[in-house]
Amino acid sequence: PTGKSPAPFVSNVNLTIPATTITGIESGAVAIAALGTPNTDFNNVNRPAGTGIAPDMGAYEFEGVLLPDAFPPTIDSAFFTPNQSQCAVTPRLVTALVRDNAGGVGIDSVFISYTIAGVQQPRILMSRTAGTAMNGTYTGTVPAASAPNQRYVLAVVARDSNGNFSPVRPLGFYADDYLAVNAGNDTTISAGDTARLRATVVGFAGTSVVNAMRTGGNGSQGVTFNIRALNAIVLDSLYVPIYGTVGSPATVSIWYQTQPVTAAPNVSTAPWIQVVTGAPTQVLNVGTAGGALLSAIPIPGNLTIPAGQTYGFFYAVVSGGNTVYTTHAVGMVDTFTDGNLVIYTGVGAGFGGTAPSPTIATRSFNGSVGYKSNATVRWRQAGLPAILSNNDSVRVAPLVTTSYVATITDSICTKTDTVTVFVNPNIIDDIGISAILSPTAVTALNQAYTVKVVISNFGNTPATGFDVAFAVNALELNANPIARTVAPGDTIHHTFTQAWTP
Repeated sequence: PTGKSPAPFVSNVNLTIPATTITGIESGAVAIAALGTPNTDFNNVNRPAGTGIAPDMGAYEFEGVLLPDAFPPTIDSAFFTPNQSQCAVTPRLVTALVRDNAGGVGIDSVFISYTIAGVQQPRILMSRTAGTAMNGTYTGTVPAASAPNQRYVLAVVARDSNGNFSPVRPLGFYADDYLAVNAGNDTTISAGDTARLRATVVGFAGTSVVNAMRTGGNGSQGVTFNIRALNAIVLDSLYVPIYGTVGSPATVSIWYQTQPVTAAPNVSTAPWIQVVTGAPTQVLNVGTAGGALLSAIPIPGNLTIPAGQTYGFFYAVVSGGNTVYTTHAVGMVDTFTDGNLVIYTGVGAGFGGTAPSPTIATRSFNGSVGYKSNATVRWRQAGLPAILSNNDSVRVAPLVTTSYVATITDSICTKTDTVTVFVNPNIIDDIGISAILSPTAVTALNQAYTVKVVISNFGNTPATGFDVAFAVNALELNANPIARTVAPGDTIHHTFTQAWTP
């Protein structure tokens, strides 16, 4: 069974195996559906037979004894759907293909391990929905987030019936309802003035890259890779699945090249800027057979990658002397593409203390990238389709109270917010005498003349509670209060209570 010793046949001409033989051949095969159910052996005996939990390897079923289970189970593949951040909070269906290995007696449990905003949550027990305990498909559901833009980091781990744990299988991370635009506070202006509206955008989107090449080892590890922005993005974080002895200290450092690149980063000559370094939080502990899984590592201040440009990245993990490695996966991922970026695997690099240094080992990116949407804010007047501005700010000059809508859109999500500009009319008080009706002429002295005038409201607000007076040679002779209201643009006639005698 190991490829290093002959099968324990009775003889070279008798290819049966004696009962009670301790061997990995016992229950070491899998049923083949194409051969009919149940499978049968050379003697037409149904498989498995006796106490066997799976078909025995070879032509004949026999009553052997399983080897001690010294091998942990294997997670052949695992993924979650939907596999990227969603515009609204959404549950995730996690699927894992898990098998027990030579000497195993079957899978006992498969768990979803996850963190929310870096805080470890209770593990979710998955259910076997197809196959057998030796080789089956397991599914489980991660509930929808309870709040917007919460960072979820998922992983799967399996345990067999003898308590052996599989290596932790990272799945990546997401943050639903991640995009938001704030159009700002309502404002008030006077008619004829302008208002400056400014929107702010918050948002995160993530893309997972798993099944990358193994990057195991002791001491320190480094990996280089490229990111090409299809649309302008703001790099928010890196998620690197790093394991090691439980409790082992580790420091992660991240660099990026200071200029666009056209090939794999050259860690020995390229200019680099260190964007983050520090001890990551251990968020998963699966016992002595497991390790510590790191959550997404935010990049302070973020990093803008313009549309169409490619930047080289390098991350290094320093273990402080304890075993640490970035694993586990099978196969090779050359590139990963979504609607916003392309990730290219690169060449591995060791950690030289204060700057990247090259090694000859081939490595590839095994993790995820978090990025913020850098889409353009568009402004329009509420109820109208015309775009007023493709910038985060716009100047408006409404004559009446008007609402404006700020919209942000990326490849997944569209969100809007509305702000209202209240317009107060200018208050113009302008009341005056527009005509003197009498006297129009003086025909005789020492004779009393009635004084009568037309009062007009030249302003834009009703006038009331004012006085009117007449004077001769700058000497005021009579003042009368006006109790009537004069509407804007209207006139009234008024006769003074005192006549004038010249």
